[in-house]
Amino acid sequence: MEMTDLGIGRTEDCFFPNEAVRLAAARVLTPENRYAFQYAPSEGLTAMREELARYLSERTGREVCAENLLMTNGASHALELILKKLVPAGSAVAVDDPTYFFALNILRDWDIDLRPIPVRSDGLDLECLEHEIRTRDVKMLYTIPIHHNPTGTMFSRENRDGIVALAERYGVIVASDEVYQFVGEAVQESLFAGNESNILSIGSFAKTLGSGVRTGWIHGPKPLIDRLATCGVLISGGGVAPVMSLVLSDMLASGAADEVLASLNAVYDARRRALSAVLERELPEEIRFIAPSGGFFCWLEAPEDLDMRAVLGEAQRRGVSFRLGSECSSVGNFANCMRLGFSYYEEARLEAAGKILCDVLREALTGR
Repeated sequence: MEMTDLGIGRTEDCFFPNEAVRLAAARVLTPENRYAFQYAPSEGLTAMREELARYLSERTGREVCAENLLMTNGASHALELILKKLVPAGSAVAVDDPTYFFALNILRDWDIDLRPIPVRSDGLDLECLEHEIRTRDVKMLYTIPIHHNPTGTMFSRENRDGIVALAERYGVIVASDEVYQFVGEAVQESLFAGNESNILSIGSFAKTLGSGVRTGWIHGPKPLIDRLATCGVLISGGGVAPVMSLVLSDMLASGAADEVLASLNAVYDARRRALSAVLERELPEEIRFIAPSGGFFCWLEAPEDLDMRAVLGEAQRRGVSFRLGSECSSVGNFANCMRLGFSYYEEARLEAAGKILCDVLREALTGR
């Protein structure tokens, strides 16, 4: 029996844009371009930042300047860079609860005090966040306000404005993970709108082109971008991925990146709707589920007395796996929850897996 692992959160291999990348590489990696393999500035290849600024300006409707961008080796590198350069050792750092579980690994690599902030239906619990800032002297918030991982929540405009207001009032750095901004229903607004002094919006091509591209960016106020660019690794390494950046800058300029994203979004949307439909139709009444509008994940919340590890074991015996909610919490909350990914499998397989999960949950609830 082949396992359908809904713990996976990435693009299916067959949809990677091999041909589009090959054509872009052929255009820029020519004998005439003698500097194609040269080092870049520590902020990243100039042509890449200029094309990315134009691309983001067009997609968001807000002017984005190249001087406010720094290229990174994906979103994970961006988060580590922010921690390294802007967060003093021993500081308190607030984090969504639940949150992206691998981000917790990055945060735990540093000498910091993690402070969980509950994620509500409209976004972060702002009262809790302010309390932690005032009583624990929180220096940074790591949050995922757009198509949240793992809950699929879209933070409301009021909630996002509240996060920015608190950051500005108390001088807290915000690392806003926005890798799903253009995945699903498009969201124009980044948390960094251009004038804030403490907000850093993190983006990545991992979700819009391919996981292995490993090229992302930080968009933020120039004083913070300048501080990040003093990182010894960036200076010594000549920026991040200058050759891949040259290829990506061509894809942005030619419109190939837009075509790839449109194609991928058609796949993601169909799969998201397929899994959401079977869950909405088949889930027992006791299970809470809100269909996401984008991203890669949805979130199920069961009654607190349900043994989700037992549910996982039974589901795996029937060929379906998923991520336990407790893995997505810095303090082990959400033992009654599960995270389901829908980006990797075709619709029919998602529907079959969703039906199995609903059956397992129904039986587990009946047998409590």
